[in-house]
Amino acid sequence: SIYFVNSGSEANDLAILMARLYTGNYDILALRNCYHGMSLGTMGLTAHASWKYNVAQGFGIHHVMNPDPFRGPFGNDGQAYAQDVKDMLETGTSGRVAAFFAESIQGVGGAVVL
Repeated sequence: SIYFVNSGSEANDLAILMARLYTGNYDILALRNCYHGMSLGTMGLTAHASWKYNVAQGFGIHHVMNPDPFRGPFGNDGQAYAQDVKDMLETGTSGRVAAFFAESIQGVGGAVVL
């Protein structure tokens, strides 16, 4: 199927819905410091304080560390970032997730190539 949408926010909202319906799972992982949109669903995915409003958002969304070799807490240690994801899966979710959201090149988060 092909779905035409009018914005990135709407595309991400649709991706959340499709992932949850297809997998039957509710939890979603997203990287910190990423921007995914300004709808209520995508604002929850966004892990950047300057793009958040004081409204209910992000139900079932869990943020993990962004593997930023320049400003990230673990530097260039990919294993430490992977451990953060593993820890979130084991302690913050049921262990079953519907989706993982990441920007391949972060723009709002400081032009970091992953």
